[in-house]
Amino acid sequence: MTDAVDRDPTLAIKRLTGRNWTKADIVVYRQPKGAVAVKDYAPRAWWVRQTLGRWMTSRETRAYQAAQGIPGVAAFRGRLGPFALATNWVDAPTLAEAPRPLPDGWHARLRTVVEQLHAHGIALGDLHRRDILVAPDG
Repeated sequence: MTDAVDRDPTLAIKRLTGRNWTKADIVVYRQPKGAVAVKDYAPRAWWVRQTLGRWMTSRETRAYQAAQGIPGVAAFRGRLGPFALATNWVDAPTLAEAPRPLPDGWHARLRTVVEQLHAHGIALGDLHRRDILVAPDG
């Protein structure tokens, strides 16, 4: 199921360009139910979009569907075609950018989220500091 996401450019409040030519762009849109992050491979070269883009979007869609309801995982808003998906936007720095010291109990909460993902059949093959968000409440 996909929530309607209005991708009107006038509603865009943030754009994060992919780290390299194989990574999706993320555009954050203001929506009535809160900001939405759209991860989109459409701007990539044709062959990246049609291969890696389709495959990654399908793979991540299945993972987000399996992870629905796990505390600490952004709520999935749906797949928006062959190259894009949407989640609720979480306005927080990445672990690489987060101020130190980290909030008390942060590591235990991360471990719990990862264990819950594993319990739902989701394996994270490349979890790193740029993929983990640290909200002010930890």
